[in-house]
Amino acid sequence: MATVAAQRLQAMPREVGARPQLSSREHLITVLLAAWMTAGIFIDGWAHINLTPLETFFTPWHAVFYSGFLATAGWVSYEALRFQPRPRAFDRAAVPAGYLVGLLGILLFGLGGVADMLWHVIFGIEVGIDALLSPSHIVLFMGGLLIGSSPLRALWHAHGPPSSYAPILGSLTLTTAGLAFFFLYLSPFTDLTPTTSFVEWAKRAPAELGYADINLSLGVAGFLLSTVILVTPLLLALLRFRLPFGSATLIFTTVAFGLIAMHEFQPAAPLLGAFIGGLLSDVTLAKLRPSPERPAALCAAGALLPALLWASHFGVLAVGYGIGWPAELWTGVIVLSSLMGLLIAFLLVLPRPRTAPA
Repeated sequence: MATVAAQRLQAMPREVGARPQLSSREHLITVLLAAWMTAGIFIDGWAHINLTPLETFFTPWHAVFYSGFLATAGWVSYEALRFQPRPRAFDRAAVPAGYLVGLLGILLFGLGGVADMLWHVIFGIEVGIDALLSPSHIVLFMGGLLIGSSPLRALWHAHGPPSSYAPILGSLTLTTAGLAFFFLYLSPFTDLTPTTSFVEWAKRAPAELGYADINLSLGVAGFLLSTVILVTPLLLALLRFRLPFGSATLIFTTVAFGLIAMHEFQPAAPLLGAFIGGLLSDVTLAKLRPSPERPAALCAAGALLPALLWASHFGVLAVGYGIGWPAELWTGVIVLSSLMGLLIAFLLVLPRPRTAPA
């Protein structure tokens, strides 16, 4: 048996230190199966938003979600364990790079799935934002995030340039989409708050309760949080990879499509804004060519990407619906998001101290 394991190790495409490294094709299979699982999350979200209150855990939407998990878990487990030297022993060094944490994600997801079923039996089916804050759902989210990001972690530590960017972009896009899903209640892509004057909006509810200020605060918070979710993974990837043209467009548009589709494309216009913002961001990245050797360019990208995305977003809203927010508010959101992107980029390129602080 040990001889068979040794032959497997010799047949590996390449190694990262003492750890096996899978091929781009194998990583791409992981991404495609994780996309099945992620699509199930968005389909289940659509069901919660648009259908009558669900009264059982056993739904077609959960079937898509959990079957995607089982398929992904089976593949990741196979790839993570097939190089083990002995069937009854576990050698961490024989787990392919990036997939050890994926095994942890499978364990978390499995525990979260059992907890989710028990939670629904005891407390019923959640409706609205509380579904996203359910402890069992948070465990599922963390497990899925660790599984889907396995190819990205693996290729991050690979020697030399990748043979294909497909698994990198796929894993990066799925990770970003998963993050955006769990904060969908603050997503600008599904919220038309900026198109309504807060004075007119406040007339719909007792003004003394301060609903207008709450509405504005949530709207601004949504743009700032979405900036962190969308821009941070992209900037982080640029520290390691020279991403091909279209990467920002793919990530921004995929995230917007998934969130808007759950609301049956009501509204649909923000999808165009995400596409335009992504395309402008790709042009900017092609001009700046940010990299670890060009920290100023990375900081410039951090400042420009959110500004281009949200300027495009507001532009599409202005054409399609009109802007109800005062100019100070929507322009301030663009500037503040730009500063937040700049801060994120600055923290990413900040050099490590050579000596420990006293």
